[in-house]
Amino acid sequence: MKELKFARSIEINSKPDVIYKVITDIPRIPDFWHGTREINKIGENRYDVKFAFPSRAVSTFEFDRNSFIFIQNYIKGPFTGYTKIQLNTMEIRAYLQRNGISSLAHH
Repeated sequence: MKELKFARSIEINSKPDVIYKVITDIPRIPDFWHGTREINKIGENRYDVKFAFPSRAVSTFEFDRNSFIFIQNYIKGPFTGYTKIQLNTMEIRAYLQRNGISSLAHH
């Protein structure tokens, strides 16, 4: 199995609940995921995702406020799978799985 890894690290001097509020604001995702150009709601928890490269996907989102977990599920498009972000006071972790390619981006 091939492994895809990427990491981007930024220092944020804030509480996890404040960060969580920002990253779960779906229309703002393109502000910090630069591979995503635009996200538009197309149904109940269904979103059209326009990428920076010439392609689109359909995504759904899951939130667990108690555990500070945010999951974006890619259900249709050039790849399927999910991106999972979990916050705590020590680190930000983003787990990625796309078409059998998986990695852990650890910030």
